[in-house]
Amino acid sequence: RPLIKNLNELPYLDFEDFDFNKYAPPGHLKNCLLLETSRGCIFNCVFCGQRTYWQGFRTMSGKRIYEEIKFQVEKYPNFEQIEFLDLVFNGNMRTLKEFCDLMISMPIKKNLRWHANMVVRPDMTEEICRKMKQAGCWHLTFGIESGSQKVLDKMKKNFSIIDAEEVIRNTHNSGIMVTCNFMFGFPGETEEDFQQTLDFIKRNAKYIDMLYPSYTYFTIEPFSYLASHLDEFGVIPNPVHGQYWDSVDLKNTYPERLKRYEKFISLANSLGTKIGSGLQTSIEQEKYYKLGIYYESKKDYEQAINCFKKYLELDPNNIVILNKIKIIKNIES
Repeated sequence: RPLIKNLNELPYLDFEDFDFNKYAPPGHLKNCLLLETSRGCIFNCVFCGQRTYWQGFRTMSGKRIYEEIKFQVEKYPNFEQIEFLDLVFNGNMRTLKEFCDLMISMPIKKNLRWHANMVVRPDMTEEICRKMKQAGCWHLTFGIESGSQKVLDKMKKNFSIIDAEEVIRNTHNSGIMVTCNFMFGFPGETEEDFQQTLDFIKRNAKYIDMLYPSYTYFTIEPFSYLASHLDEFGVIPNPVHGQYWDSVDLKNTYPERLKRYEKFISLANSLGTKIGSGLQTSIEQEKYYKLGIYYESKKDYEQAINCFKKYLELDPNNIVILNKIKIIKNIES
């Protein structure tokens, strides 16, 4: 179907058939309204699969965003927070400023606050960050991904380490909570590159409220540029899952990426920085479950069973894991 070029023409979301009493607020959020005000992204990261079906970037105007929030909050006064689900909420700085100015000049509700995902860009000055804070922004998430400029350039992240540090500090100094996302073992990442990520965390820990290390470390997303150019990035795919790929020199494997993840977690803990996981199970359970699957995919059944047994020490009655062990033993026999 043709793209909707003018997102302002979209109708307001209709929640008439939803009983909000049946929905628990997600995670740390209060009663929140979920909104998506744009399509696509101004960046073109090679690992992202969403650009395949959302080419370019389109956004509602700041006024249209403000008007929808006003409409929804007047209709559902229990909303306390706006959770913007956009890939990037600062893709158009003029739109962002217009939205903030309206939220400041005509407050919709006392203490109404909002969170969004944003990209690092030099025009994210302390002035605009303070404007966002005044407009109700309490939390921003940035996809930093690596502390190595070489790796960022391979990812086509389109920002510099210097800009990233400046934006994080501007956000923090404005009183807005900062979350930074990181990946581990991007194709071509060396130990030196990874050390630069750890050094980045050390330098900026006091400006970061939460670190969100990807618990898949680095997954090859279907439909991404990387997924269709594996040779260019020196990747051997694994048919079981995009998490379990190897580099052609076999130096970058799932267990190696796990080690980097664990080093990152250890450093964050030593710095006292809060860590987000996004997991429904413990990190240890996730570790041994996925390692077991990895070794099973490699037909290293002894290692797979060892990992699954370690999982069972934490969750001894897990039917899925018990059946996994039975199936592997049948294969071996």
